[in-house]
Amino acid sequence: MLKLQKIEIENYGNLQKVGLKGLRQLNILIGPNNSGKTHILRAINKLNKIDVERAEWNLEKDEKFLRQYKTTLNFYFEGVEGSVILYEDKGVPKVRLKKNGNLTELPEGVKKWLKRSEEVKKLNGGRILFCSEDRLKKYRDRPLEDFVAETFPKLSEGQKDEIEEFLSSIDPNIETTYGPRKQTKVRIKIRLFQRIITGQNSTESFEGEISEQGSGIKSLICLMIDILASGADIILIDEPELGLNPAARQSFLKWLLGKSKEKQIFIATHDPSFVNPLLLSREDVSIYFFSVYKASKGENPFVRIDLSQIEDPNLFAGFMPHTTSLKGIHLYVEGGFDAYVFQGLLYSYLKSKAPSDWYKILSKVGIYHLHGDIWPHLLYTVVKEPYQAVVILDGDKKDDAKEKVKVLNEYGENKIFPRFVFCESIDGDGLRKELKEANTCPVYCLEKKDLREYFKERSKDEIINAAWSGEVPDEFHRLFEIVLSKYLSQKEELVFYDDFKEFKEWEQYGRGKIELSSDVAYKGRYSLKKDEHGDPNGGFKKLPKKINRKRLNHIIFSGWIFRPSEHVGTAGYADRLAIEDENFNGYGFFAGHNGKLAIEKRTKGNPETLKEVEWKPIEDEWYQFKLIIGKDKLDLYIYNKEGDEIGKIEEIIDDEYDSFDQVAVHGGFVYYVDCIEVKVVKSHLSQSQ
Repeated sequence: MLKLQKIEIENYGNLQKVGLKGLRQLNILIGPNNSGKTHILRAINKLNKIDVERAEWNLEKDEKFLRQYKTTLNFYFEGVEGSVILYEDKGVPKVRLKKNGNLTELPEGVKKWLKRSEEVKKLNGGRILFCSEDRLKKYRDRPLEDFVAETFPKLSEGQKDEIEEFLSSIDPNIETTYGPRKQTKVRIKIRLFQRIITGQNSTESFEGEISEQGSGIKSLICLMIDILASGADIILIDEPELGLNPAARQSFLKWLLGKSKEKQIFIATHDPSFVNPLLLSREDVSIYFFSVYKASKGENPFVRIDLSQIEDPNLFAGFMPHTTSLKGIHLYVEGGFDAYVFQGLLYSYLKSKAPSDWYKILSKVGIYHLHGDIWPHLLYTVVKEPYQAVVILDGDKKDDAKEKVKVLNEYGENKIFPRFVFCESIDGDGLRKELKEANTCPVYCLEKKDLREYFKERSKDEIINAAWSGEVPDEFHRLFEIVLSKYLSQKEELVFYDDFKEFKEWEQYGRGKIELSSDVAYKGRYSLKKDEHGDPNGGFKKLPKKINRKRLNHIIFSGWIFRPSEHVGTAGYADRLAIEDENFNGYGFFAGHNGKLAIEKRTKGNPETLKEVEWKPIEDEWYQFKLIIGKDKLDLYIYNKEGDEIGKIEEIIDDEYDSFDQVAVHGGFVYYVDCIEVKVVKSHLSQSQ
């Protein structure tokens, strides 16, 4: 048996220049319609058309174009020095051995292999069996009984048992019966559940000829018989899906994998879901993907995927079914390691943002990798509407991604993939905007050159563990917030509110004194008055329930303050409120009337400044404070009564204290407080989803 190792094709059909290297026992070509897959199979089948005595190859009636375009086919066989070349010379299609740039006669071993092909052609199709789309159609159109009566006698008893065993494996209701004189009928037993119609519990069954059933299983039987009956060493199958259900297709692929131990098999398909990485032996299979990018550049459009180099075939985008995914959002990253890290980051993000619904949202997102440096060649696998797709690459790919996106969109008139848009940023006119556009796939490059830079100098295993343990960099928080916006909704819950219509449940703290006052009020008639004792003296009131920042998006602690100008002087004249636990540990702010504004951390009531800035304080007017406590950071905003921002401190990182169950009024000397409220913000699964 001669085994093909490499093929080179020039100017054949719609193929300008194609090379397939590293051919193995099972070779699978994957690409969209009109990408040249079938012409590759037809080119290989030309080996069946060689006249060994005349050293020529025959042209089909519909292949007169070959003379015009000077077609050249080069076949490299294992154990043969040089290549068998089919070319045209002065109108004559010739066959020679090309070795070291010279053309010579074919070696005897090759002649013998090709000659035998000619001898047995009438019997079983020769050394090559080409199961073209036309041949597969004939399976469906031809009466099964005629095909079986003609072909089945060629099979050995072992081959007949092999077919019977295979058919039983995909449907236990199928059985074969052998008639006299080696005549064969293949029958299918179908069970009908009559209770669906009659309401009775009894069942009835009948036997029906398989030729009377759907064409899928009938075509599969014919194809299997053809392959088994053929003495061919090379099997070419074009679009083998055959209308089979997914389980039957995978069983057929497994059967072909077994046959590839004794025959060299080539399959052309437009459906990546036909390829199951769990079934394929990494040593005996070569897979070639059509690269839209290479085709647009006039280069060899088929890229070989080395299964042994794929970090995780189960997450490889090239094996993903295009239109049968149940994931609403598809994220495409560079390699298998990136996919593991993104899975962990997404899990950690959702656990923190949507603690009650995280698993529901996680199940709606698929993360797939594009096998590293070959990512541009696999972009045609990116799904279109109704799915939402985003490609996320390392920062060092920015220039490359811009160029690739431009080329792909110019080539994409056939609409086999969505419109790609390179996004410079997450917010603004970047990712957030493009995700709102129909049938658009944003391509975003991270701010850092390499994903590993976000985790400093750590090993891959340490990075993956960190991602799954809750360490989510800020850029990924922003990224996931936008990408998941269709599934994530934020809900505010008012936990605490006091507008001092009545004075209840407030307690004194230290030497402080707080009381209900009608001196001034922001709303209604009353407010809370803090007496003239200094910090940390004051008062506090319990929340209706304990709240934990780690289980929420964030906490909003807000209220209104009035500082009389007669109580303004040294640094001790400061408005200071906080949200704390029962031990007076928590966070608050310092609004000093000496021009200092600060975020504070309180430990047992004692303040520690985390960040201080300048501000222009307000006296004799009400102003609003808003302290936002996130999972690990704090932000403070101050507004005047017109709603203008007059002071702020942002992005202060501190996560020492998580739980809070009271609000406290501290500070120095006399000031008033009104309309204190505490809100918690949670993320959850959108009701529309």
